[in-house]
Amino acid sequence: MFPRNVTREDIDHFAEFTGDTVLRHTDEAADAAIRVGGIVAHGYLIVSFAAGCCVRKPARSGQLWLGEPEFLTPVKPGDALTVT
Repeated sequence: MFPRNVTREDIDHFAEFTGDTVLRHTDEAADAAIRVGGIVAHGYLIVSFAAGCCVRKPARSGQLWLGEPEFLTPVKPGDALTVT
């Protein structure tokens, strides 16, 4: 399926919209010292984008079963997601 680029604006919007404003998603300087070296996307944001990657325009029907997602690598602004 087609890729979905993740932007800092996506992450900021999701943090504001959901209220999930923990440091790993909102404060690059603080998070760099304690986690993975910068802002990372929310897990639920990635799951939502994965669902969107399965739909092409014009819209088509289909199903996506993610089971229990396991996040192996942090997703950072500028990364592109694909679903296979």
